[in-house]
Amino acid sequence: MMRATLMALLVVMSAGSDTEPGAMAQAGSAAFQRQCDMICHVPADWFDTLQGARDACSGSSECVAVVDHSANSGRYGLCDKEMTLGQGSKESAVFRGVCVEHKLNAAGDRASLLQVGTGRGATRVEDDSALFARQCDTICDVQGWHQNLAAARQACAANKECLAVADHSANAGKFGLCLKGTSFARGSEKHEVFRAVCVERKRETMDGDSVNLMQMSIVESSASNDGDSALLFARV
Repeated sequence: MMRATLMALLVVMSAGSDTEPGAMAQAGSAAFQRQCDMICHVPADWFDTLQGARDACSGSSECVAVVDHSANSGRYGLCDKEMTLGQGSKESAVFRGVCVEHKLNAAGDRASLLQVGTGRGATRVEDDSALFARQCDTICDVQGWHQNLAAARQACAANKECLAVADHSANAGKFGLCLKGTSFARGSEKHEVFRAVCVERKRETMDGDSVNLMQMSIVESSASNDGDSALLFARV
């Protein structure tokens, strides 16, 4: 009876777009309800289409939601049970358009995500550092600035065009994204003030195609590996 009620609700709401705030969508055996200005930290699996992410989440007992970064030209990630949920605009204004689609149970209730700052999932933001390889005295041509490192990492992880995060906080600066087409340079060779600037390189795999910034003062980003839909990172 509860399942039938949920399906009836989906039929009623399907007249509108399934990407509007509050909209319902069906994928496989699961239903999803959309909530915007929300993010989860930090999806382990990324997909190029919303339907692909919904289908994967529907078939996973660990997945409780899908996060949609398409408003920022990003991808679609899976939020598992141990991830934290937070209001996007409180972390960075660019995340205001990011939405989370909660997977509903048979009764039409949302599966729970931990709120930021509570429970086991609260360490996820700090654990993001394990997804990037950090190297200092390195700069890039930045496109898109963020107020804090966690927000920049999240934005970079969601954006398949992003190669790295540039950390200018040592000079009271912000955190920027290094996108495809940029170049990397040794900071101190440009100006002494840039010696303290660091770049956190997103790594898909530890293979020979990944650019080693230590070997060159300037590296063209075309040498980076495009990789597949699931981003894998490693600390060096």
